[in-house]
Amino acid sequence: WVTLAAGGCAACAAIYCYAYHAGLSRASAKVEKTPAALKALVLSGAAAVAATVGAESPATPTTANGRRLWGKASAVFASTSVWQDIINIRKLQKFRGDVELASNSSQKNLNHPAGSRITRSGKPVYKVVLTGGPCGGKSSSLASIIERLTSLGFRTYAAPEIATVLISAGARPQFPGWTPDTFTRFQEGIIKTSIAIEDALVEIALDQDEPSVIILDRGIADGRAYVDDEQWGALLKSVGMSVEDVWARYDCVVHLVTAAVGAPGAYTLENNAARMETAAEAAVLDDKTRLAWVEHPHHRVVDNSTGFDEKVWRVTQEVVEAVGLPTAASHRRRFILDSAAAVALIDALPVDHVTADVVRTYLRQTRKGTLPSVTMRRVAGQADIKVYRVQTEGGRHVERVLNEREYDTELYWHTDHAVARVVKTVRTFLAAEE
Repeated sequence: WVTLAAGGCAACAAIYCYAYHAGLSRASAKVEKTPAALKALVLSGAAAVAATVGAESPATPTTANGRRLWGKASAVFASTSVWQDIINIRKLQKFRGDVELASNSSQKNLNHPAGSRITRSGKPVYKVVLTGGPCGGKSSSLASIIERLTSLGFRTYAAPEIATVLISAGARPQFPGWTPDTFTRFQEGIIKTSIAIEDALVEIALDQDEPSVIILDRGIADGRAYVDDEQWGALLKSVGMSVEDVWARYDCVVHLVTAAVGAPGAYTLENNAARMETAAEAAVLDDKTRLAWVEHPHHRVVDNSTGFDEKVWRVTQEVVEAVGLPTAASHRRRFILDSAAAVALIDALPVDHVTADVVRTYLRQTRKGTLPSVTMRRVAGQADIKVYRVQTEGGRHVERVLNEREYDTELYWHTDHAVARVVKTVRTFLAAEE
């Protein structure tokens, strides 16, 4: 680092200043041996880092030339993208610490794990999406979820379905005079309104002392079921978002399969004035909605294989598990297949199955009893999904979606090179409508 910094690379000097302020004695000693201008650059960067973490800053120069170099170096440092990298490093370190603290805490509310949004008092704020085809049971499930989470010490917020709000206000897509451009503006309006309401609820929740869960009746990606891929990309571009940004907004997505699939006798239009679909149309829309969200790392599907009350209970359990709390006993079945059986199964998969290449990299432990890792999930034609995961001593998992910088930072600083990476191909599909 010193050699690169001596070459005048501002970015390397900025990274070097992180090592300087991290308290590495050898780095601190070598700073004093650099040229005056470079020393000013490194120390000004160290001061900026110090301000971020609330630590003591290096002393500012006392001579006129020193102050001139200090001011110039500060401007150079502020102009480098590495400053954002350092901020991300600090955020990730805080997140890792919050996860470890919460997962080992003996406080009330069953040791709530920390989410990616932390209140002023250190409590997590989660965002959960309830989605699915029409008449899937979202309203009934919402009441059950709120009752359950409230009993466990959470403050809950429930956002309405934005499309229903606009349709009820008179913006009905089937009205005469609607053009493709009108429908595009309608979808863009749903996305913008969703973002505004979601962000407002997050800001309010962050100002509270209790752990919170924001439950959303549909999320941004629901609009993907009504447009083609090109239109979806244009919609996201119009609001300055990527697919990765959409996934990062939500901690869990629970898909409630429409009653039209598996319980057609229960399908009705009577309990929602904005509902217009026939049972056949609802089944098609349910499938499109499921595919719209299937790439989210925490996508869960709850079907109609049980009675309605049991379905509502299963949805509630999915949400309780998503916020890191113990649930009733459940299990996942795994099968070991020989190569011939595996090939036959792959050949028999539905056409709309999703194939993803997954790479899991294990990180060095920062606290005994935890098992941290980062995972990259790549689907052809889609943005990579990157997730930070910690497994605690109790067997629970706490996860957070990462952006590109955060993922690269974790790989660079914390990879445990003594543990091999896990590389696998994952194929996701629904079997027998389940």
